[in-house]
Amino acid sequence: DRAVAGKTDGAKLRPGPEVEVQRRQVAMVLVVDRSASMGEQVGIYSKMDLAKRSALETAKALKRGDQLGVISFGRTGVPVVSLTDASNLDQIESELEKLRATDRQTLVRNALEQAQAMLEGSRAAVRHIVVISDGAIYDAGAIDHSAVLRAAQIKKRNITLSAILIGEMPGQTWVPQMTRLGGGKFYHSIDAGSLPRFVSVEVASARGRIGRQPVTGAAAKVDPV
Repeated sequence: DRAVAGKTDGAKLRPGPEVEVQRRQVAMVLVVDRSASMGEQVGIYSKMDLAKRSALETAKALKRGDQLGVISFGRTGVPVVSLTDASNLDQIESELEKLRATDRQTLVRNALEQAQAMLEGSRAAVRHIVVISDGAIYDAGAIDHSAVLRAAQIKKRNITLSAILIGEMPGQTWVPQMTRLGGGKFYHSIDAGSLPRFVSVEVASARGRIGRQPVTGAAAKVDPV
């Protein structure tokens, strides 16, 4: 039926196209150094205490539906928290409490491979790895150039990689290269107390790359994240 100008009686409105709005999600895996030096005290906390606190604060900064995983690395990579909804704070805190700084080696490549596999199982729009360490990272007694190559492979899978190093960083020029190839950022500080702040910056950076976007329809209203 055709509506007469100025009148609406009897007029039929054709429904517009349905619009589905989907919140884009973040999946983040923290790869944490568990070498013995992470047990060193920094004030009243150890570096490991600060790493655990950083992981928990990361979960709090993410939103329900976002995902967090934690892998520790020493002689090999060990999953600490399997990729889980960031709102599962009790589970995350309980698993983090078991993490100890005891290993004498700092081998990161295997942990990166595990982090990649963990994130490839996620459908989140933003998938991100953050390596947290306090010093030299080696594999098989040599500077871990294989991690640089792994970072490039990770980036090809649409996963980005950043690194936070606490300490003097002797000869660690390959770590910034790893993060460049991994599409992420490199942070360095001799102050271990800055660790939680750096990790929160990474969360903010990841959140800045997401939002709510229309899946179908051209005129969908975008909700703020």
